[in-house]
Amino acid sequence: MMEFRQELKRRICGGGVYCLVVAFLVIFSRAFDVESLAFSFSLGFAIGIEFVVLYFIAKYRAALKDEQKLKLLYIEENDEREEHINLLIGKSGIKIILVSLSVAMLIAAYINQIVFFTLLAATLYTVVVVGALKIFYKKTV
Repeated sequence: MMEFRQELKRRICGGGVYCLVVAFLVIFSRAFDVESLAFSFSLGFAIGIEFVVLYFIAKYRAALKDEQKLKLLYIEENDEREEHINLLIGKSGIKIILVSLSVAMLIAAYINQIVFFTLLAATLYTVVVVGALKIFYKKTV
């Protein structure tokens, strides 16, 4: 259980660093009057993720203070059934993503060449990552 406590402390520290970086970006955007649409969208997205990070920091801190909550969190995170479900989601999810990207790429070929090549690059990248992971896991497992 001590290893799990240390892991939660690392997660809290990592989340704190993320929150500080986002706070710095907010201050930076206000100080230098950054009005870019892309930057504003990215910053808004980062702030949304920050709220999720703050939720998990609060959850982990509460678990560190209460032994019962810590045990429940440990069981929740190491549940074999949940891990199996996530594995199945990953297997079918990546196939759905590849098919969706391919269909979108074929449709985009008739509409806009830049979008077509962007989707082609995303599809190829996904295929390369899946292939590399398949080779890696076949050699290590």
